Amino acid sequence: TYKSKAVISAQKVVQHLGSLDLSKSSSHHETVAQYCKELLFYLKDGYKSQVYLLINILKNLPLLLTMDKSLTTAPVYSSEFSMLLPNHKHLFIHPDIEKSASFLAIVHVFEIIPPVVVARHMELTSTTDPVQLPTADDEKQLIIHLWEYLSSAKLSP
Repeated sequence: TYKSKAVISAQKVVQHLGSLDLSKSSSHHETVAQYCKELLFYLKDGYKSQVYLLINILKNLPLLLTMDKSLTTAPVYSSEFSMLLPNHKHLFIHPDIEKSASFLAIVHVFEIIPPVVVARHMELTSTTDPVQLPTADDEKQLIIHLWEYLSSAKLSP
C-alpha cells in the first residue's frame, strides 16, 4: 500500500493553533496545557533562526501556562515573586515552564514583575495607625519576600 509522508513543521503547528479559538474552549486549553512544555520547545527549535517570529507568536497565541493553570499570551512575569500577589496567579508563568523553558526569559517572554504592577495589584489597607508587625510565620515570610523583591527590583526614575 502507498503511504504518503506528512511533514509537520513549527509553522504548520502555529497555523493550526491560530485557527482554533483557544480563548473559548476548555477542551483545547486542557490539551495544549498538557503538552505546553513540549510545544514550546518544538516551536523554539522550529523558529531558532527567527526569534522575532517566535516572540510574535507567543504574543498572539495563548501558549504560556500560568500559575493558575490557564493559558495566556506573552508577556507574563517570573514566578519568583508571585507570593506577593496570591490572588493574581494569572500574571505569573508556571514555575515548571519557567524552569524548563529558560529560553523564554532570553527572548523577554517573561520578566521580573515591575513595582508599578505590584503596587497596582497589591491589596493593602490604608491606615494612619502604626503598623503592627505580623507574628505568624507566613506573614513574616511575606514581608521578607517583599523586602527581597524591593531590593532586587529596578525602580524607574
